Amino acid sequence: MGLLPSNYNVPESGSGDLYAKLEPGENRFRFIGDITTGWIVWEDKQPTRYKAKSDLPAGADAKHFWFVPVWMDDSVKFLEMAQMTVIRELAFLDDAEDWGSLSDYDVIVRRNGEGMDTKYHVSPCPKKALPKAAKDAWKEMEPNYKPENLFVEDGVVFLSGSKSEDEELPF
Repeated sequence: MGLLPSNYNVPESGSGDLYAKLEPGENRFRFIGDITTGWIVWEDKQPTRYKAKSDLPAGADAKHFWFVPVWMDDSVKFLEMAQMTVIRELAFLDDAEDWGSLSDYDVIVRRNGEGMDTKYHVSPCPKKALPKAAKDAWKEMEPNYKPENLFVEDGVVFLSGSKSEDEELPF
């Protein structure tokens, strides 16, 4: 018998539920934080992110991306998007006088097809207040959210339960 209880099971992942991707079908979400933009290069199935296009290595095959906290499936998640059709439509809505800030309404992104035949359709939902549960959840998580870490090797953008810089360590 070891130190762990006999009914202990190792979790599959500590942060798997925090990250979202655009799944087949409808993906409904609300932007709840600032959008971090950059460029991503994939080499040997590993991403490297760059803040500015001028930071890219010469000849790099890079894609522009958005990384943003969203309210999705009744929880805060982090969504990275590099699908230019989606980004263009969202940027249009955010800039449109009739729609305005993406944080004022839910967005539905419908994904159909697979591989090179994948199509995306973006639809804004009527404006409404962000649910209190979303505000409360984001208020609790936001101090531990560090989007600038996207651009640091092996950077972690969110540490659950980490201490803020204002809190002192007990030793």
